[in-house]
Amino acid sequence: EYLGYSLLDTTKYKKMLMTVGPQNSGKSVLLKVVERLMGEENVASQKLEDLANDPYSRANLLGTKVNIRNDLDGNVVRRPGTIKELASGDTMDREVKFQQKTQFKPSQKHWYACNETPSVSEDNDQDSFYDKFLTVTFPKEVPKSERVDRDELVDKLANEEERDKILNWALEGLERLEEQGEFTNQLSTYEVQEKWKQYGNSAEKFVSKYLVCRKTKYKEYMQQVKEEHTNEEGELNMSEEEIEEIVEDKLDSHTWKIHTQTMERLYKKYTTGMGLEEKSTQKLVKQIKEKPGARKGKPKVRAKDSAEAAQRNGFFNVELIEGAHDKIEKAIDNKASITV
Repeated sequence: EYLGYSLLDTTKYKKMLMTVGPQNSGKSVLLKVVERLMGEENVASQKLEDLANDPYSRANLLGTKVNIRNDLDGNVVRRPGTIKELASGDTMDREVKFQQKTQFKPSQKHWYACNETPSVSEDNDQDSFYDKFLTVTFPKEVPKSERVDRDELVDKLANEEERDKILNWALEGLERLEEQGEFTNQLSTYEVQEKWKQYGNSAEKFVSKYLVCRKTKYKEYMQQVKEEHTNEEGELNMSEEEIEEIVEDKLDSHTWKIHTQTMERLYKKYTTGMGLEEKSTQKLVKQIKEKPGARKGKPKVRAKDSAEAAQRNGFFNVELIEGAHDKIEKAIDNKASITV
């Protein structure tokens, strides 16, 4: 049905396709065959997170019918609203370096494959993002003894005889889609989100959900204070210096530190309770250090002071969000009740 939809120039069904599963499960073969069917000149190859985060990436969609990208790397989609606009065919800005900004109306269909689903920024409307995805799982890894050369298999599936059969199959799917008005077995927004969690990076999700950095909080406080001190005419009733002082006072009320042991214990509780794969401490540390301004403190102490060192060792300019422990408990309880 989605291949049939990809033949249309309309985006009326407002969906992208994400295939997820382990390596050597057939995802890339499917995408390569679709690429051959559509013709390489009609295919773009932009990453999902680039289309969302980088305004220059969208210019590469012009003149194509589909965007096909294999092996997404699980990076954070920080502007999911952009993906919603692309799937819906909304008029968007097109930016090319050293050229004047123009607008275009996207009509491309998007095919993605990943072993680990991307994360979505917690500060945005996640429901609207997940609502735009059809998610198809490729759950079984083909045993090594049964694997064939991928390029040879793609050549076989995309030859003239097979191509005509696949095209007829796609037209049958398109007819069914048009009759139904939606895709067969289309998952709800919640079901899509849960499916992505099963294949997501738990370290990235934990850091995104439950840690906040000083820089992010600064922006939040600045906006809050300015709104509180803006009159009906839209003018500030105090100077920028006074506002800055209020913001700094608010920031100084935080500790802006989380101990390594505390963070590790909470992360383990989160992954165990949510049924997620626990990543290594190194990967968790890497995700925390990607927070703007975050740094890891490792004091030099004598061996006999190891207990004290464990408490002093940690991350600075970041901290747990307010009520993090309770929020994790609630998430685990909700997960348990849904499972039952």
